[in-house]
Amino acid sequence: MEKFLGCSSICIDGDYLAFNKADKPVRLNFSDLAKVELKENRLHLLCIDESRYELKLPGDTSKIFANISLLLEQYRRFETFKKKCTELDSTDLFAFFCECLDFSAKPYVWAVEILCSIAKLQQLSDIHFEPLKDSVKITFRKAGKVSNPGRISHEKYSRLVARIKFLAGCLSHISDRAQEGAFRDEATALDVRASTFPTDLGERLSLRFILPLHYDSLRSLGWNRQVIERWRSRLEQNSGLFIISGAVGSGKTTALYATLAEIVGSKEELRVVTLEDPVEGRIPAICQSSLDSMRGLSLAQAFKHLLRQDPDVIALGEIRDRESLKEALQAGLSGHKVLATFHAGNGSETLARLRQIAGDEYLVMSGLQAILHLELSHEAGKIMAKAELTEIAESKL
Repeated sequence: MEKFLGCSSICIDGDYLAFNKADKPVRLNFSDLAKVELKENRLHLLCIDESRYELKLPGDTSKIFANISLLLEQYRRFETFKKKCTELDSTDLFAFFCECLDFSAKPYVWAVEILCSIAKLQQLSDIHFEPLKDSVKITFRKAGKVSNPGRISHEKYSRLVARIKFLAGCLSHISDRAQEGAFRDEATALDVRASTFPTDLGERLSLRFILPLHYDSLRSLGWNRQVIERWRSRLEQNSGLFIISGAVGSGKTTALYATLAEIVGSKEELRVVTLEDPVEGRIPAICQSSLDSMRGLSLAQAFKHLLRQDPDVIALGEIRDRESLKEALQAGLSGHKVLATFHAGNGSETLARLRQIAGDEYLVMSGLQAILHLELSHEAGKIMAKAELTEIAESKL
């Protein structure tokens, strides 16, 4: 921000100009300006509503004029991009992101907005920033496939990380320990999970983008009809643990949300609660809670507290340890319906790992109702999750 004092004072910010005219404060956003001119060392501001301001400033007004002109040009570049971004390919989108980092006005604020726009347009699940010796490598993940659009300098990256930490509620000045947080980009309606991890060459940053809930039913996921009907039939059981498994980016959370949306849609009287780390997307008519809001509690501890609320259906973001798995299985045996995601390579591996983690085969086989495993399928030029269902009741026979 720069201030110039004289007959009039003017403050130049990344969003607006503020000055006094006839002892009255005036604030003009760059969106209000139609044209800026310099005539006889006087600054002329022409607004879209046809109002005009003539400012006489001390000293060399040409520098002020050049600064305002540059900021106005960059603002218009950014606004034009937002209107035409759907017409650009991934190369042009990334090029504009790099261009934003060189802007004078709001480089890192706008750069984050561009990243979110890219994520939504390209349907990205993740963006990763990896510090290397001479630069920072950026990778995009879409439906399990990774691409490398380019690199940025360490200097620009450090400021970009600071901006993302601020949005995610992390501590910007701390870089020697891992941090996690989340924020919502209102322009794209994306919920974003941010995670940093210290390395010898700087912080590694991971962004997980949660797209709006477009899949409000199982049918909308494009699965085989027989699998959908078997999964629906299995979910009619009033109790037990139902696992949705798959690799990273296979659509486990999307499948969980679509299942929950269908459950609450069919029986509005059901009390459905989720426990996530953190909440990855919003589902209408469902009570969702995040471990972020229960500081000091593990997933298993939070789950015990939640059981005292006596919900009809409980959904867990992801089962990762023995304690939370046993709590979920025992809750299923005591009359609760519990859904959870689980990281595994295939259906048989899911069951084997559940047995191994629980350390109690009887508990697993008694409390587990079904495993819905997802694998990415590349068919007819489309990338989608292929679902396979293992009904545990059958495997007990």
